[in-house]
Amino acid sequence: MSRPPRNDGGVALVEFALIAPAALMLTLGAFEATRLIRASWKVRLATQTLADLVSQQTSISTTIMSNLCSGAQMTLSPLKSSGFKAAVTSVVYSSSGRAKDWQDTSCGSASATTNAPTLATTYTPTSGDSAIVVQATYAYAAPVSYVLPSTFSFSAIAVAKPRNGTKVSHD
Repeated sequence: MSRPPRNDGGVALVEFALIAPAALMLTLGAFEATRLIRASWKVRLATQTLADLVSQQTSISTTIMSNLCSGAQMTLSPLKSSGFKAAVTSVVYSSSGRAKDWQDTSCGSASATTNAPTLATTYTPTSGDSAIVVQATYAYAAPVSYVLPSTFSFSAIAVAKPRNGTKVSHD
């Protein structure tokens, strides 16, 4: 007895309809996770760059600080630089202990830091030493917020010793 021929053409379409949403979620999730990791690295790089640029100066003015902030923000490319905020603090160790020499919060209107002297402890072991402490935050907005939340906040800290003298002064 012969059977009529089977028509299996719709099975592949049903299988695709069942698998496609999961595959799309995995693809979008991998895309978003990769961008998050890259944003985290870029924020750390921008923070270290700002600390490095400030430590190379002998004196900082408002104009110079603005230019250095712009330079640090350029390292965030291709991310938007508008979410980057950094506070730069000079810490000096004297006979009375570690204290802030000056602080600049003009880079993205960052909030002032309170623990900079503690962060600079290993960089200022003896009296007369100084260090530049940069504390930065970055508000990351995901281009696709289907799998993960749409906004993330990253923070980074970088410390550098002055390179052209014992300390960096601020005008």
